[in-house]
Amino acid sequence: SHEQVVIPKLGSYVSLYWHDDIAHPCLFCSEFTKYNVRFASTNLKGRRSTVLNLKGTCVGISVSHDNNKAVYCRSGTIWLYTYNPKTKQGIHKVLISNEGKNFSPTLLPAGDVLFCSDAPSLKKGKTDSRGPKIYRYNAKDRSSTLLTKEGYCVGPSYCVQNGKLAFSKRINGVMQLFVYDTKLNKETQLTFDPGNKIDCSWSPCGRYIVFCYQRERTSRVVVIHVAMKHRTYITSAHEFCTCPAWSPVYSEVPVVT
Repeated sequence: SHEQVVIPKLGSYVSLYWHDDIAHPCLFCSEFTKYNVRFASTNLKGRRSTVLNLKGTCVGISVSHDNNKAVYCRSGTIWLYTYNPKTKQGIHKVLISNEGKNFSPTLLPAGDVLFCSDAPSLKKGKTDSRGPKIYRYNAKDRSSTLLTKEGYCVGPSYCVQNGKLAFSKRINGVMQLFVYDTKLNKETQLTFDPGNKIDCSWSPCGRYIVFCYQRERTSRVVVIHVAMKHRTYITSAHEFCTCPAWSPVYSEVPVVT
């Protein structure tokens, strides 16, 4: 395998996210500082920049294909950023706010948003299950639809190619991978073995999922073929790696080490 450092500056980085522009692939992440957790970005050549430097904790961002819109999480609230290329001005506004914590937003092509939340008000009596669930925010009527009704569900990753959502759900104390088909509204369990599977990310083709496999003191990056269930370990058991994210150029899979 080929490894390349894209952020040479030492620090604490989490929640890696690739913008889907193949011509100009850009990696976003959350950077811990002394005063806040801010958004930073870099390209494959290591050209780094600060994207949003706001008060609070900013973890989780998703950008539209034309770069004019973005949804991001800031201290449990999901915000929408809209940029006007004519006036060259941007506007930040609250998109999803309630009594709970809202996080892991994903901006869909039509403007809807997938996100996680533990807010009791969003469940609306549809489930008694505790813990965060995954929802779909409708941009037209501003309503939120519950997608995962049972279990502790986090880390959603959406694939435009197949219209499916991968995520982690706690089953008998172990985080397992699941796939939710947004067209059929059907949920399928992908893994069943011991060890937590978290931080999943789809390949651009929609056939593979890269994820972090943690068991005992090891944390490795693994690629699984969704249909065949075959696994390939990308990193060794001697390296503690987390937060994989599959780039739009297909061959690059960044991790945090």
